[in-house]
Amino acid sequence: MEPPLNFLRCGLIGHDDSYFFMPFFGDEGFPPTMTIAELLRSMDKDHTQNCGCAIRVGREAWFLNRRQQDNFQITPYPVPSERTLAEFDVGLDPIAFHLVVRGHSVGRCLLGIDHPDALPQCQVVEQNDAAVFKLAGPKLSVPENECSDYMKMCRTKGLVIVDKTRFVLPQFNQPTHKRLAVLRRPAGFGKTTLLSILTTYFDVLCPPAFYSFMECDRVPAHLNYPNAAAGMMIIHMDFADLHFNSTSLDDMYDECDRFMAAVGAEFFSRYTNFLGGDVPDVSHRRGYFAAIARAYNAGYEVFLAIDNYTAPFKHCFTPWESIARARIISLILQDLARGRIHRGIMIGTDFGYSPFAAWDHFAELTIDLTHGSELATACGLTGDEVLALGVAAGIDDLLGDVHSAAASRILTTPAINIAGHTQPLFSTRDVLALARRRMESQLDQRSVAMNVAVVNIPVRVQNAMDSDDSDLGDSDHALVDDEIKQSLKSTDEACTYTFPALT
Repeated sequence: MEPPLNFLRCGLIGHDDSYFFMPFFGDEGFPPTMTIAELLRSMDKDHTQNCGCAIRVGREAWFLNRRQQDNFQITPYPVPSERTLAEFDVGLDPIAFHLVVRGHSVGRCLLGIDHPDALPQCQVVEQNDAAVFKLAGPKLSVPENECSDYMKMCRTKGLVIVDKTRFVLPQFNQPTHKRLAVLRRPAGFGKTTLLSILTTYFDVLCPPAFYSFMECDRVPAHLNYPNAAAGMMIIHMDFADLHFNSTSLDDMYDECDRFMAAVGAEFFSRYTNFLGGDVPDVSHRRGYFAAIARAYNAGYEVFLAIDNYTAPFKHCFTPWESIARARIISLILQDLARGRIHRGIMIGTDFGYSPFAAWDHFAELTIDLTHGSELATACGLTGDEVLALGVAAGIDDLLGDVHSAAASRILTTPAINIAGHTQPLFSTRDVLALARRRMESQLDQRSVAMNVAVVNIPVRVQNAMDSDDSDLGDSDHALVDDEIKQSLKSTDEACTYTFPALT
């Protein structure tokens, strides 16, 4: 009787015969208890590191056990993802390929939308894992500084938009963790636009907008269509509207109550047609309480979107931080813990000081993603995104100009260096300003001289993503291994393809 094999030979469907994956059981990294799902993630990492093609390793495998070199096809024998390597130690042909794995091309798709005629046609320009939406129109443009409303962006003919939807959505499509996400970035890195992307997607009003995904994202089927995902009411707070102009306790209490009343008034103004009935008294803090209660009683989940949460506090602890904690933040956390707020995110400027972070209750019910990798590139622009932006907008060597302009403006940031991997992230506002100047200079031949702010942020690596300590938990394998790291690779030219607006 032949001794059991101590390896598996894996072929990749859709790939030529130049690549196969053969882990040896018992080697470091391949224990007998490793599952097929874990094996495929290791295979994807190995393929990305050793092959420069556009094929990615999928998440399904089939049993083959044939002496075959190429033209792999799906077999009638799917292998459950939870099966372990130890279960494959008998009956294997030592010369055969034992498993075949589906491969798929890297490429983005747009989610389908209702009323596609409300939007211009959208061309997707890709650069590795980065992408840009190029909307049809008589004249190309990039967003202005004051333009942060994603729905309006998607309606603007000729606008070129860097796509941040694909990196963000899978993080918030998973089952709720009953923890509020917190993210800080420097000023000018597109934080408010990110918030608008999220709220536009989840809003029950379902305004038509462009969202992308890739097959490897594994967005849940019931959420891969905006109408299906859009089932929440948005409670929006902008702490830039919270003004503590007095050190009087009564005045600070009154300011918090005024702020919460305005939050409630905005909510009822937006959703009156969905909620029905009379608009309740929204004076003082009752506005916020009424908004939460009415949404909950009507059967709607609530997404909490907080912008500029660091604005009133900035560089150090202040007396009004305690007041805001008691009159605003504690109410939010209470509703989050009780399920009245389904999910949400707090976004602020990274001043080097984190308001409320020393409060144990805040630490328990929030998860700070500022120094993690899950949303590392959700704000700001990567080199590949700048390159794709230049291609879509017809700007020669935009990335070279950005690198030159950023050389003297590297901002100090406390970003965690994960396994030594970091990459530069450029200020969205500065890059778009430079792009506008370049587009204008092509008309009047003016020279362009600008500065671009840049920070270094962590890049996801295999162990960071697959560990149980991943920022959003082990049910949130939302980005594929080394996907952000992959965006560091450059190619000679970006590929383009066109989607009609009704796709």
